[in-house]
Amino acid sequence: MLGREAYYRAQKGWTIAMAVDSATIESYFNQLEWPFERIDDRNWQSGYKGEVFTFNFYVRTDEHWLYVYVPFPVKVPPAVRANVCEHLMRLNYKINMAKFMLDNDGDVGLTAEVPNDNLPLGLFEDALRAVCYYMDESYAELVTLATKPDAVSSVKIGAGGQ
Repeated sequence: MLGREAYYRAQKGWTIAMAVDSATIESYFNQLEWPFERIDDRNWQSGYKGEVFTFNFYVRTDEHWLYVYVPFPVKVPPAVRANVCEHLMRLNYKINMAKFMLDNDGDVGLTAEVPNDNLPLGLFEDALRAVCYYMDESYAELVTLATKPDAVSSVKIGAGGQ
């Protein structure tokens, strides 16, 4: 089986795509007039003031991917975890480009992951806007579901959802 680089070399007329570098990411932030703070060569912190919620998010790159991640500021206790997980899975079905997640510690996050090969400005902007829009739109209901055991998700079947 060919590795990625060998595969592309074997294709007539194909070239190897290159991951964007840190200068390009910072150029994109600047072109969008989006404030940011560089953490290191592969990590940046920024923020967003939405209609409902003001929050920080993080941008990280590796050799093949760009990740935009928003941590949700409320821990999801075990008593409501199943309800929140169902809500997040139904949201993931409805939304584009981004996905909600729940880690082993009960922390919710929202992430967009896009290929980092020759990443165009438009795709970078789409990833930022996707996580900002969906976190702002979902924040109030997620807080309710994470803090009130009897709360019912708006996307639960039979509860006004699908």
